[in-house]
Amino acid sequence: MSEKACAAGQKEKLSKNKFEKKGYTFAGWNTQPDGKGTFYEENAYVKNLTKKADEVVTLYAQWKAAQYQITYNLNGGKNNKKNPKTYKITSKTIKLSNPSKKGYVFKGWYCDKKCTKKVTSIKKGSTGKVTLYAKWAKEKYTITYKLNGGKNNKKNPKTYTITSKMIKLAAPTRKGYVFKGWYRDKKCTRKVTSIKKGSTGKITLYAKWKKK
Repeated sequence: MSEKACAAGQKEKLSKNKFEKKGYTFAGWNTQPDGKGTFYEENAYVKNLTKKADEVVTLYAQWKAAQYQITYNLNGGKNNKKNPKTYKITSKTIKLSNPSKKGYVFKGWYCDKKCTKKVTSIKKGSTGKVTLYAKWAKEKYTITYKLNGGKNNKKNPKTYTITSKMIKLAAPTRKGYVFKGWYRDKKCTRKVTSIKKGSTGKITLYAKWKKK
């Protein structure tokens, strides 16, 4: 920036800042480089910066780290509280934490909608707004059948996901016995006839029999 002449005893408007510093916003002017001198706002009116005629007064640009927004596109998930909403150029490297989504496995953060550019952190020294996209895969749950000597029905699936249609449990067979239902517990007190859509978690089913 060029010098500006100021007349003694008259108010003069400071020149508009034209300097730039990556990752920082202009905070004003100061008579000392470390900011411990006299501070002036940008475009401030000043009078008698010095008492000596023809003396050159140098003002130093003061900066503050800009704050950038981090946007998380969770695609139905819930963010991890450890993930910050903002960062600065001076922030330590941010290791991105995993969000959660019922019935799904997190497959990583990406910086594009198509989830082709994976990112695990925001490195120290980064600048600019950041938009992240969560990628998910349906979690596959196992269904274990405790047949107690019987033979399972081929219609009964071995796995399911949160989006599977309601599974109507088919009856197994056992020679010399009548099937009395599927149960969620060994003592056969909690009867179940289906696995509803939207269910999650591993399932163990127990077959109950009665002699003919």
